[in-house]
Parts: sequence; C-alpha cells; structure tokens
Amino acid sequence: MNCQELSADVNSASYIGNKLSFCDHIIKQSADNADTSLAQQHGYKILTAEVPSQDSRHSDKPHVCDMCGKGFMLRSNLKQHLLVHTGIKPHVCSECGKRFTQLSNLKTHSIVHTGEKPHVCTVCGKAYTSLHNLKAHDYIHTGQKKRHICETCGQGFYQHGDLKTHKLIHTGYKPHVCRECGKGFIKRGDLNIHMVVHSKERPFECDVCGKTFARRWNLINHAIIHAEKKPYECTECGKGFNQLAGLKIHTVIHTGERPHICKECGKKFSNMGALNRHVIIHTGEKPFSCLCGKTFGLKHQLTRHTVKHVVKKIV
Repeated sequence: MNCQELSADVNSASYIGNKLSFCDHIIKQSADNADTSLAQQHGYKILTAEVPSQDSRHSDKPHVCDMCGKGFMLRSNLKQHLLVHTGIKPHVCSECGKRFTQLSNLKTHSIVHTGEKPHVCTVCGKAYTSLHNLKAHDYIHTGQKKRHICETCGQGFYQHGDLKTHKLIHTGYKPHVCRECGKGFIKRGDLNIHMVVHSKERPFECDVCGKTFARRWNLINHAIIHAEKKPYECTECGKGFNQLAGLKIHTVIHTGERPHICKECGKKFSNMGALNRHVIIHTGEKPFSCLCGKTFGLKHQLTRHTVKHVVKKIV
C-alpha cells in the first residue's frame, strides 16, 4: 500500500525526523472542519481521515478532530489537540531541552529545575513539585492500597501510568534512542538530558573550581561538593548523600527490594547497573579493551589489568 509522508519540518531543523504517515485511502484535505490558520503558521497542510459524522458521535462537542474523531466543546481546544497528530512541540525547556505541545505543561515541568514545590499536603505539610506527586503522596494518608501490581516483580503502584513506565525496566525496551551514539532510554526526558553529553556548549561555570557544565542544575549538584553538604539523608541509618539518586540506590539496602531480574537465570538485583554487569556473564560480551588487545567484561577488570602494565614499566 502506498503511503504519503508529511514532514513536520518546523522552525528550521529542530523537528527533523518527526514524520507523519497516512495511507492514501484515508487521506483527504479538509477546508471545512480543520482550522487552517494553525497549519499556515507552521508551513504544513493538515491531512485528515474519514470519521463518523459529528452528529452521531459528538452532539455536545461540535468541534471534531478529522484525524481521530475526538470531539471538543471549544474550537481553541481542537486547535491545541491538532498538535498531537503533527508531532509539533513548540514549547521547549531551556534547561533540559524537553519539548511540550502546551505552554502550561512547560510551566509545570520547569518547576523541576527551579526547585519550587507549590503543591503542599494539607495533612502533613510535605511539598511537591507536581500535583501528580502530591496525589500519589495522599494515598499514604487515605490508607489506599497500591492496586496496580507488576506481574514480574510484585512491586505495587498507586497509579496505572507509573506501572506502565515501570514495566519497561523488565522488558528492556528503550523507545527513545540517541541519534549520535545509539544509546536507548525509557523516558524521552532522560534522552534529552543525555544529549548534553554530545553538546559542546557549557555556559555554566563553577565559581570555585572553574569547571563548566551544559545545564544549570548540573552546576547546582556540583556546587554541593564544595559546600560539603549532604542534604539527602537516609531515614533508616542517617547516612547522607550529595544527590537524591545516591540516596535511592542506598535505600534498597534497607528494604531488600530487588526489582531487576535477569531473564537468563532469574537472579535479582537492586539496581539496573548491577543487572547489566551480571548479564555480561551470559552474553560473553567484553566491551572493555586494553591497548595490548586483551578484552574484559567489566571496567574494574580492565583497570586491574592496566596496573600490571604500569608496574612492569616501573620495575
């Protein structure tokens, strides 16, 4: 079947690769229902699919999307919805590069970088950056159980969306792939953060040591080293950490949780890094190589081997 590709090349090359494919037999151009002003603004034509009439499906929502048939009460909501089909995300976070279709979503996301926590629990006073996290916290006070259970490891979640994201850990599926090095990520936000590795621009400089960073929040995390502060403290043993990620990894020691399971032998691990190191045993892969030609499965094995060459030179 022949298909036409509509390339949403918007605002220079920033949207290269965002292509929409529609089969010939469902394509028709619409000048009646779709608002063409949005299309003209970004330099593309709106392609629409045949759907049931709005009278039979959306009597209370007169503005219907010709792509998927979804109805809206307001025409402005339909215009905003059209961005979902075009792949256009005009609102970009200046900190991490993550894109959004709506400005309101960008504003909500920006709180992650500013550290602002406007959503406060009325019961205990704990504050959160997003309403989603506050709602998840509320379950602690209501006593509601984690109804969404992972069939693989048994871990429970209050919300189904969190379970769906969690399941990707077990499948190994990483849909967001870096075009520069091929590294895959479960979340698009993680890919955007990773892209900093390939960027040469580092405008944020540490006043103490002069080290530069591509993102402001990287500089903030780095500054903690000079301040010798460890703001993230384990409630079980009191050990402090510079970063929240370090605390999360440490906490597993107390909980005994091992959600990462090897598909080959069933062995469980507390973190993905440990699982990845273990999997090499089954695959036989040896990605770390010495200049002498010898290869190793683990980085510390290569380091230990390299010492031998250094010792020989000294002796």
